Amino acid sequence: MNLGNAPAPRYEHAIVGLCSGNVQRSPSFEAVMRYELSQRGEPAGLVTSAGLNVAAMRAGTLPLGNMIKGIGWALEYGLVPAERRAEAESYVARWRGRGEQASSPFDPVEDTALAQLHATVRPLIRERNVEYRNQALREARIPEEFVPGSFRPFEPWKETGIVVPMERGYGTRVSAMYRDAARGEHVAIEDPSASQPRMVRAPHIVAYPDLVDGPDLPDNPSGGIAEARHVVEYLMQTRERAADGLLALLRC
Repeated sequence: MNLGNAPAPRYEHAIVGLCSGNVQRSPSFEAVMRYELSQRGEPAGLVTSAGLNVAAMRAGTLPLGNMIKGIGWALEYGLVPAERRAEAESYVARWRGRGEQASSPFDPVEDTALAQLHATVRPLIRERNVEYRNQALREARIPEEFVPGSFRPFEPWKETGIVVPMERGYGTRVSAMYRDAARGEHVAIEDPSASQPRMVRAPHIVAYPDLVDGPDLPDNPSGGIAEARHVVEYLMQTRERAADGLLALLRC
């Protein structure tokens, strides 16, 4: 199935792999799929990737629970500055020990300090996991030309053919961004760079595990090189079936 001689894609993004932070799972998907498509004579540029939470991370508006998780991962990796380690451990312990309490166990001053600590360690976690991801891709013999960057936000206001969440649970969230519209139905999406909403067609939304009839790829940023290898191995083992499905959907 060769799309190389077909008309130019009607999409700004034909296929978008999606995870939380666009650090390990979705960029690994992008690299493996670009490689697989190139082996078939298809344009590698059909595939890109993004992160559902990247915009919130950049804006510093992540939910408190997400920031606590990030600080916990930084503690596991030894990335918290020594002078703030006890503080970080206290945040994590108090959050985990809050029981059924829905509100924050921290006062406003602590909330601010916690957010500042998260902003300090977040890029360190990202850098470490990008290193692990790229090592795993090299071990899988994925050429450097197919290895993408990271930390790109999802842009639903851009015309997209297929959105591929790395785990099933993201599908509901993505669908809500398109007002739960049927595939191909036009939806008004807020574009932060424009004064008016933009009309786009709702894309196919198919989770990678459903595409290949396999397990989810859950978020595990503290899994180190073992987790990076697991992700890449899973994608390599299922890449042919995934590519078959994605190319078929693009022809619909």
